[in-house]
Amino acid sequence: MQSLYVDIEKSPVISGQFRVFTIPTILIFFEGKEQVRYSRNISMHQLETSLERPYELVFED
Repeated sequence: MQSLYVDIEKSPVISGQFRVFTIPTILIFFEGKEQVRYSRNISMHQLETSLERPYELVFED
């Protein structure tokens, strides 16, 4: 698992590649594909709920 932080003001090319134009924005990728995108108002409950199924599929024993 990898976590990255990108400052969109210092890295406009990267933010443009991922179409991130507002902060905060959280992008979650599973197996190289974007699965979750949240911008501005981010509820931790909503984020947790949206990650449960993909997480279980990838990390289930």
